[in-house]
Amino acid sequence: AVKNLLAYMEAHPDATLASMCKALASDRKRQWMNLGGQLVEGGDFTTLKEQIKSGQLDNWPAIHAAYDRLWDAYPLEKQRHALATLCDLLGVEKLTEKLWHDALDEAVKIQHYVADQTYLTRKKDYENPFRRTTFANDAEFDAVMGSAEDNSFVKQVREETVAFERRVESVKKRS
Repeated sequence: AVKNLLAYMEAHPDATLASMCKALASDRKRQWMNLGGQLVEGGDFTTLKEQIKSGQLDNWPAIHAAYDRLWDAYPLEKQRHALATLCDLLGVEKLTEKLWHDALDEAVKIQHYVADQTYLTRKKDYENPFRRTTFANDAEFDAVMGSAEDNSFVKQVREETVAFERRVESVKKRS
């Protein structure tokens, strides 16, 4: 939820917490349908089905055009759902600045946890004695495999974590 709301704030550079909450105010939608990889809110799915049954959408181009409209609306629908879900999870009707900042801080903690676990998982792989059995010695293993610290995925996740922290700090200043 927080990542989607963060994306909203970044896409709307003049948005504040108050303006975001106003723009995204909506009831929480609990039913989403997967239409071939495209998520559609349950009510929109029902409407689409009824339009096909009634003949309002009577050919593939018309159906695909309807899909395209749903796809275009999806980012905003996802962000509306994110706000409603976050409020629901927090047990509040309105997101206050303190709750928003707390949620942002928690998201940063979670991102750090992901980065730490990524490193620990890779480190465990490097320390596994069975991975070393195909190498003549530790020096050969190190020359070929490198270290967990140098692993490209570990580096990528760490860079993403730093970037995420910067994004959060930037948005916090606008609340």
